Order: sequence, then structure tokens, then C-alpha cells
Amino acid sequence: MKVLQIKLARIIERLAERLELPGDPQRCDPQVIGQAESLGPFLVQLGLDPGELLFGVRLGSEEESLSFAVFPGVNHEGRGGRVFILSDFQRGGSHRTSIMNRKILNVNRMTMKQFMTQKRKPKTDRKPKLKDDASPLLGAHMSIAGGLAKALERGRGIGCTAIQIFVKNNMQWFSKPFSETELNAYHRYPDRPRMVFGHTSYLINPGARNPEFLEKSIRALTEELARADQLELPFLVLHPGAHMGDGEEAGLARIVSSLDSGLASLPGGKCRIALEITAGQGSCLGHTFEHLAKIIEGSKFPERLVTCLDTAHLFEAGFDISTAKGFWNTIRKFDRIIGRERLAAWHLNDSKTGLGSRVDRHEHIGKGKIGLAPFLEIMRSKEFNAIPKVLETPKNEDLKEDVENLRVLTGLLEK
Repeated sequence: MKVLQIKLARIIERLAERLELPGDPQRCDPQVIGQAESLGPFLVQLGLDPGELLFGVRLGSEEESLSFAVFPGVNHEGRGGRVFILSDFQRGGSHRTSIMNRKILNVNRMTMKQFMTQKRKPKTDRKPKLKDDASPLLGAHMSIAGGLAKALERGRGIGCTAIQIFVKNNMQWFSKPFSETELNAYHRYPDRPRMVFGHTSYLINPGARNPEFLEKSIRALTEELARADQLELPFLVLHPGAHMGDGEEAGLARIVSSLDSGLASLPGGKCRIALEITAGQGSCLGHTFEHLAKIIEGSKFPERLVTCLDTAHLFEAGFDISTAKGFWNTIRKFDRIIGRERLAAWHLNDSKTGLGSRVDRHEHIGKGKIGLAPFLEIMRSKEFNAIPKVLETPKNEDLKEDVENLRVLTGLLEK
């Protein structure tokens, strides 16, 4: 059995490479394979009992995955040996199941030895030719100095297809209302980025224990949500807050209450709140997926809550995303605890501090402690095509640093 598993491990590695599936193989429970909607009928047709499974693995993600199962007995052509079954649970919306020697690998009438020794086809150098409407939703945070429309101009000036903005001066609690002229200039701006979303002021702390500070935070958040609706932003990214010494449970409870207060005061509001994973510096909450899940589950308005993943914060909080394996392990954990449907945005930042440092310091892409591995996965995976990805790296007014970081990221598509 051990020899069989070793051989299968090599086959699985070949499968993952050929089919370009993300992540690492996972062992499958026999009942899971037997109950799978697309695979179950094949087991019945072939007279196989899920309980007889010798070895099973699952490849890929929820959006694109295959099950690979090995059973004892007679194969479907009547010859002795083991039956290999391949199930394409989902790929590009399709849902198929077939026996391996009829699909994908063309191993019809091929023994395991022949399969293992066959020559691989050389990889082709695939360099995508991207049109603007097919290019990644990629960009950076843009200043609104000089007006909202100026942020759009800055973003498009360096080729951004997505940007993040503040909806007012970030260092002030409150701001005068938008003028009609400013709103018109923003909404009528030609050639705008395909995605524009917002970020709340860093002054806001929904977990504050000081009553006056907490009241200001709720009021400021409510005002920013209303301004975001005026700009038709899909969501505002928010740092969940800090407990200020009262402990996680008390802090999380206050955050839930504060968000509910803000959302309840805008019953017709459409803008959602994207809870951002944090580095966990000081008493800041939101540095675990469990924290974010608890806020969402405790809210009276869960439909208005989504999340934003920041690569620097993940790494600084202790998620080792510095390798492809570590990155996809982290994504699987996110999927399990929160759910991929709640991922609204990526913040793409390298980190100046080490794994688990709990210190939030952003660095240019590939120049920090994380390296390029997670950025390669994010840029090249179809799973994140519809998710906006923005930089929050240090820069000057000429945006040269943004240009260079974007060049590094888009270059990953060509490797």
C-alpha cells in the first residue's frame, strides 16, 4: 500500500502541473467521494462501494477541483487492475465526471508504468495579450487631494483599472458635504477605472472603550458610508478596531454593536463594509479569520459585511504566505471559516517586518520579507480575476513607486 501511495503521489504531482490546479492535494474521505453529486452515479455504474476506497485525493479549489480515486477490483474494460476515476467538479462553470482513460490525460490502454515514463510535453511560453477590459483589476490607493475626479485622473494616468480612495480627509473626523460640482466632476469623468472602492479614516475605532471616542467613531463611519453611497462605491474597507485593554471578547462585542448602529441609521444604504485583516499590532482586533467571522456572524446586517485581505497584514499576523503552499493553505482556511463569497478586495503589499511580527509596515512588492510567491498566485489565479487588487505601498507624489510595483505585478503574468 505504501508503494502505491508513493506512486500515486507522483501521479498527483503530474496531474496538478498539467491541469494547472492551485494548492496541494488533500486526502479524501470515502464517504465524501461516494456522496459527491457527480461521482456517485459512476460508482453505482461500476459496482463500486465507497467504503472500498484504497486511496483518494482532491486537487484544486472550490471553483476548480478534481477528485482522484483508486478502487480494487476489475476495471471498466473487464481487465484486472485498479480503477482510476477522475471527477471534474467545477471548471469554468462546467460539472463533469469521467473515467480517467477517457479524459484529459489520454491514458487509455496505458499501464501505470507507461504513464509514469511517458515524456512530458514541453511548456509553452504563454504571454497573455491583455486588452484593457480583460486586464486584471489592478491599481493602487489614490489621493483625493485636489478633488475626487483628480484621484480618477491619477489612477488612469498610470494605467490603473482599480483604485481605492478615502471619501474625505483621512485625518479629520468629519467633513463638509460634497458640492454638486465635485460630484458631477467625479461621476462624469471619462475613462474612469473599472473599479473604485473606498477606505475609511484611520481615526475610526468601532471597538473603542472611551464613550466619547466610540460615539465619534460611529458617527464618522455613518457619515463615510453615506458619502460612499453618493459616490456609488460598492464597499468601504475598515480596520475592525482595537479593544484598548478590555480584551478580545469585549472589543469584538463593541465592534459588532458599533457597526450595527452605523448600518441601522442608513436603512436605504447600499455600500457594504469590507472588514480588513489586520497585523494585530497592539490591541488591534481582526488579525484572525475567527475575529472577522465572529463580527459577521454577530451582526444584524451580515449581508452588508464582506472582507479585504492584505498580504502584509496576513504575513505579519502569522499566516505564512511566503510560499505557494502556504498561500493556498491560508486561502483554504479563509474559505472554511469565512467563505470566499465574502472576499471583496486584495491589498497587495510586501512587509518590512517578519512572519508573525504583529507590526504593520508595508514594503514594495518583492523587496520585503514575503517575496513574490503569493503575488504570483494572486495575479495568475482565475479565482481572483474579479477581485480588485490595490497597492498600499510607500510612494511620492509622482507615483513612480506605484508604476514600478505595478510593473512587477503585471510581469508575473508573463512568467
